[in-house]
Amino acid sequence: MEQFKIETERVLRIGEALGRGDGDLSGCLMPDLKHVCEILGRVAVLQDLAPGFLDETFHIWIPHFIKMHNKAQIGAMAQSKADAAGFGADWRAVIEAGNSPRQKDYMAQMVALQMKLTGCNQAQAIKGIAEQSGRDEESLRRSVTKSKARKK
Repeated sequence: MEQFKIETERVLRIGEALGRGDGDLSGCLMPDLKHVCEILGRVAVLQDLAPGFLDETFHIWIPHFIKMHNKAQIGAMAQSKADAAGFGADWRAVIEAGNSPRQKDYMAQMVALQMKLTGCNQAQAIKGIAEQSGRDEESLRRSVTKSKARKK
């Protein structure tokens, strides 16, 4: 048996026709209608076999994947702006530190980038980041100090 693949374009064409409100599907192609009917049939079977699974999927996973997609797009846009402004490598280092399992040196990287961008000293950068992130200024200062000690 051949694996079924959902063809988004077909589903969207039917959705747009139904979304117009007049219920007129005369402009839709029969293969598109059959495809959507096949999807609905499979959804009904899955709902019967695993009650609640689709409800949870729609409620939790779809917003999660949308958030991840948006986060990736925003990250790519921020990286391209940082590259254009000439501090792309520094920005990339901050992101990599933030994505590391223990976020080793993340705050120190953030402070260094803030200092580079604004021309402020370390204390001012720590204060600004603490205000923006809602973190405790003293714990942020200790984190930066520990990070610097590790590099020596």
